[in-house]
Amino acid sequence: MEMHPSKRWYLDNLGERLAAALKKNRFEAVYFPSAAEAKSHVLSRVPGAATIGVGGSVTIRELGLIEELEKRGHTVFHHWKAELGHSAGGGRVDGFVMGRDFDERRKAMTADVYLCSSNTVTLDGKLVNMDGFGNRVAAMIFGPRRTIVVVSVGKAVKDVDAAIERIETVTAPMSAHRGRGKVPCAVSGQCTDCDAPDRSCGVMTVMHRKPKGADMLIVLVGEDLGF
Repeated sequence: MEMHPSKRWYLDNLGERLAAALKKNRFEAVYFPSAAEAKSHVLSRVPGAATIGVGGSVTIRELGLIEELEKRGHTVFHHWKAELGHSAGGGRVDGFVMGRDFDERRKAMTADVYLCSSNTVTLDGKLVNMDGFGNRVAAMIFGPRRTIVVVSVGKAVKDVDAAIERIETVTAPMSAHRGRGKVPCAVSGQCTDCDAPDRSCGVMTVMHRKPKGADMLIVLVGEDLGF
């Protein structure tokens, strides 16, 4: 079904405002109305023969970037693999052993190009994220030669407080339900600020500005992607 013109206008307007706010904070940022345009741009920004790292991102996988990059001959490091105890959707399968995928996560963190998403982006151009292991947020801050962050404008929030609320009430329950382990929000859909061993809300980062010396691109998309 074709998007209503008023909704298209709103998302495009929001995308351009977010890009401007991110640029003010020294990030390189671009907006594309469609996922297809965003995917094409990401692929154009990946140098030939570059190694690729991918975090536990639903957004990157919904865009089909891993398959496309492997088809182009790139070595792609990512941990959602059966041999590492994960299903293609990121859930844990029989035989999963905590930590057996750490080597793959570490390789991804120091690849030439790192692809991930952001849990939220604020209207004043900040990226707010919550991690369980911390590999994604670590790679976003320092490590890869180039980092490309693909974010649906549907993840936009007013400020950091609103970002934390969205992560707790929207992102974390879906991520837990995806299969990270037995945590209360995976059942109830609600955050209880639990102390479960498999809790995925262990590390929070707020990127107020682009890190010094970082080659970092934020690709905003006017379609619903990720959690």
